[in-house]
Amino acid sequence: MTTTKISFSIFVVVLASMVFLVVATIWNFQPSENILDESEPALLLPASSIFIRSIGEPIMVWSSLDTWKKCRLIDVPDIPARVFVTNTTHTHRNPNLQMICGAVGYHEMHGPSLLNQTRSCDISWNATKDGDPSHFAGNEFIDSTVRFDNGTVIALIHTEYPGERYNACDTAVTEKERESDDSSSQPERQRRYFDALNLQNPLTYPTCWMVTIGLGISFDWGHTWQHIAEPPHHLVAAVPYTYKQEFPAYGWGDPNNIVRNPNDGYYYVTVWNRNQVGVQGPGICVMRTNDLMDPKSWRAWNGSKFAVPFVDPYRVFTPSKREFDPKDHVCETLDIPGTTREDCNMFGVLWNNDLRQFIGTVGCDTDPNKRNTFFFTTSTDVIHWSPIQEMYHRSRDLPPEVAAMTTSIHYPTLLDSGSFSKYGDTNFYTVGKTPYLFWTGTGHSPYKDGRHLWATPMEVGTDDSFSMVVR
Repeated sequence: MTTTKISFSIFVVVLASMVFLVVATIWNFQPSENILDESEPALLLPASSIFIRSIGEPIMVWSSLDTWKKCRLIDVPDIPARVFVTNTTHTHRNPNLQMICGAVGYHEMHGPSLLNQTRSCDISWNATKDGDPSHFAGNEFIDSTVRFDNGTVIALIHTEYPGERYNACDTAVTEKERESDDSSSQPERQRRYFDALNLQNPLTYPTCWMVTIGLGISFDWGHTWQHIAEPPHHLVAAVPYTYKQEFPAYGWGDPNNIVRNPNDGYYYVTVWNRNQVGVQGPGICVMRTNDLMDPKSWRAWNGSKFAVPFVDPYRVFTPSKREFDPKDHVCETLDIPGTTREDCNMFGVLWNNDLRQFIGTVGCDTDPNKRNTFFFTTSTDVIHWSPIQEMYHRSRDLPPEVAAMTTSIHYPTLLDSGSFSKYGDTNFYTVGKTPYLFWTGTGHSPYKDGRHLWATPMEVGTDDSFSMVVR
């Protein structure tokens, strides 16, 4: 072989090696913290160009009265409905769907479709009801789920700590702290709560109430559940303060469904803090992770990027760390036009394949001007949202026979029957043009008209005669 041929062969080998290294680097690239342009609002369709409206009467999916008659227990829908496909061996035409929608006792609820669900009388996982607030395992609600093809399902656990139920609500202490506090420095909302309380009687909500987010896991398609780690190591999100009975209801809770952003591969979810607590303001916080199995991997939005770690306020001091600043663990809550941070939460965030945007479903239970109304908002990046628009109202959209058994409406979210069959989404966070609005109606009595899970057929469209691109 000549010298020229040898040199050329070496050149080819070196060139091939360089190409391989470049390709390998690209292949193994991990999304950066700012893969989206998070500093500027995303380009949205004009808010008025999108509408969501009902196109039929609500369909009852589950009645707590049926559970009472069948099982002789009170079991009510107390979180938004979540759904996933339990086994991929089922065909798109004949899936088996597991629905998560209940209270502190987890009852399996499954069936062949969104509207055909059977609820079990058996409790397959119950709230830990741990009276130690530092364990973050009081009244636990299995909520936002993501399933994997091997039968593993993870869930965010909305965990309430009602102090009066755990003998951690001392009215005498609260009265003393109130008298010694400088009321002029308290937020107006907190003063109103205090003024409305009769401290001679046992304290109830909104004081003596804290909420956190934990992480649960199932290895059998959601039939049984456990903490992903022994409490408190399952903790996902808490405000940087320990339990304080005098604060009005506070903490991160009420998550929407977990949704994967196709633009960056991260999993996103919102959580809600009802009231100001220390330096943490009220409102909706967006957090994300690329590792659903690690409860400590979630990072919250700080106003410019996802860089805020959550902290266990009971265990921030270690031999190597003696200083702790709550300001390092504050989430910048969202400014959604038309909402107030203390009153409005986003119960669902769904990806719409036609709009190529996220749709947020909003309820404002504590705003007297907005309660009993459901709203929607849209976004391309889950940070910047359009002004809310009304999509459903109790007095306008409920037929008389449903309105007669419904004193209030709660927990709005959208679910699409074609999420799996049309879009291949086994976790049902994708919706098209005709989803159902799932919501809970509260009645007058658990024994008379109870609570009901309803599904109302809806239409998603635009002003230009519903001319969204069909994909």
